[in-house]
Formats: sequence, C-alpha cells, structure tokens
Amino acid sequence: MIKGSVNLVTWRISQPWVIAFLILIVMVMSSLLGTLAHQKLTIEDLSVETIELKAHLNKEQASLLEFQRRYRVMDAMFFITSGKMDTNTIVKTSHQLYQMSNSMEFDPLLILALVGVESRGNPRAIGRYRSGKESGALGLMQIKKSTAGWLANKLGHENFKGGELLQAEKNLLYGTLYLMDLVQKYKSLPLGVMAYN
Repeated sequence: MIKGSVNLVTWRISQPWVIAFLILIVMVMSSLLGTLAHQKLTIEDLSVETIELKAHLNKEQASLLEFQRRYRVMDAMFFITSGKMDTNTIVKTSHQLYQMSNSMEFDPLLILALVGVESRGNPRAIGRYRSGKESGALGLMQIKKSTAGWLANKLGHENFKGGELLQAEKNLLYGTLYLMDLVQKYKSLPLGVMAYN
C-alpha cells in the first residue's frame, strides 16, 4: 500500500501541470514574502517619520508656549501702563522683562505687580511722601537714585545718571536687580518684596 502511494505521488509530481502549479505556488509565496518584507520596511519608515513628526510637533508646541508667555507679559504691561507709555516702549520693555525673567528665573508678572503698586504703570512717576515732599523714588519701580547708582556701580555701568531712572527699560533693570538682591539677602521672596517697599 505504501509502495503504491509513493508511486502515485511520484506520478502526480512528474506531470507537467503539477510542476507548473508548484512553481506558481513558489512564485506566489515569494511574492507574498517580498510584499511582507516591503510592508515591514514601510512600517519602520512610518515609525521614523512618526518620531520625526512628534519631535517637530514638540518643537512647535514649545515655540507656541514661549509666544504665549511673551504675549502674557506684553498684555499685562499694556494693562498696567494703560496709555502712560507708547507702544514701542511697551514692546521693548516687555521683551526685556521676559528675557530677564528667564535668565534670573522669576515670574515677570511679579515685577509687573510691583510696577502696578509702586507707580501705577507711570514710567515718569516721581515718588512723594505723605507730606507731599519728594521721596527721591523715580520711574516704574520707584527706585531711588542712590540705590540705582549702587547697582550700576556693582554692574560696572560707569556712566550712570539718575535721570536714566525715568527711562522704562533702565528703571525696570535696576528695580528688578534690586528686588532680586533683596530676595537673596533675606532668602525669601515674600520678605524681599516687603523689604522692597
């Protein structure tokens, strides 16, 4: 029985149509394997593209977040100064404040809150005691000439003039540096803010 079966298999394989059919099956199988290999390659390519797209998306989101933070500072500056400063000065001062807040690691809105309290956003404000006598505090952050002079000397700004404190950018620089000095001195943000006033 086994001998007859082997002969039957041998007979069927030796038929030309069976050989052609087997060749066709081998060709189809190799084509399928090639397609699968290509699809795997395509999936790997898609994975690389997905990673690149995610990296690009993260970069765009970071740019958008930075833009929102810059806008928040500028918007708050517009609100606080409410017509007391021209647009170009507000934009420049907001940019300066944003840059300083990044390098010194503080919230720029804290400085703007101080500006609101100290001068109500008036870059040309001149501080007065309750008696009406001038206190010597000037500008947005109501910083005194002597304090600003000390900070200018500490920074190596040799040509400091007290009138510079009526320039929003300079006043903001010296006032912020003074506040950061007080925070460092008292090792506390609340105590530094209280000491500023």
